[in-house]
Amino acid sequence: KSQVFDGYIKLTVTTESMTRSVAGTVFSDGKPRFIQIKGINLDADVGSHMIYITNTDVPGMIGFIGTTLGTAGVNIANFQLGRDKQGGDAIALLYVDGEVEDGVLTQLTAHQAIRQAKLLTFNID
Repeated sequence: KSQVFDGYIKLTVTTESMTRSVAGTVFSDGKPRFIQIKGINLDADVGSHMIYITNTDVPGMIGFIGTTLGTAGVNIANFQLGRDKQGGDAIALLYVDGEVEDGVLTQLTAHQAIRQAKLLTFNID
């Protein structure tokens, strides 16, 4: 249990090649939030359709991601960023209004700074 949040959960998965963790909470509005991924702090609403992006922290990423999704007709409901340090590892977690075609992920990962782009789907009531 964290001293900062009343309802805090952290899941850590360890494989032969890596360890990854994600932490979340529920704030006073009753909605779940991601608050840390891979040790990087952020505050992201959880939505039914999400895109998880890992990249190098470089200028222009917000514009590139927004333009790529906008051109594909994907509306962003919430866009949260986190990084470990300037120029280091960064995460973008986007809550979007609907399903996203795989071709959009291919366009995102074509950028040299983006290491991965994954679709996440959650059953949110």
